[in-house]
Amino acid sequence: MSTLGSPRDFTLRHQREGSVETYHLTFLLADYLIERHGLAKMVEYFGRLKRHSAFGYSIAVFEMQALAHLQAVTSARD
Repeated sequence: MSTLGSPRDFTLRHQREGSVETYHLTFLLADYLIERHGLAKMVEYFGRLKRHSAFGYSIAVFEMQALAHLQAVTSARD
């Protein structure tokens, strides 16, 4: 998650790890937002990225929560 902190970091991750892995992570993050807040709020979130906050918390907080969620889901499947 920390490698996605900026458009440049996202592009570097894409170049380093490839399209498939980057797409999968992006899908999981979007799915997480939809599950947690609904589709309308997810669309609003993407519209507010320029301001670095949405849902009442910062993008950094979202990234921490999303990473913890993905780790918990992965751990539960092992």
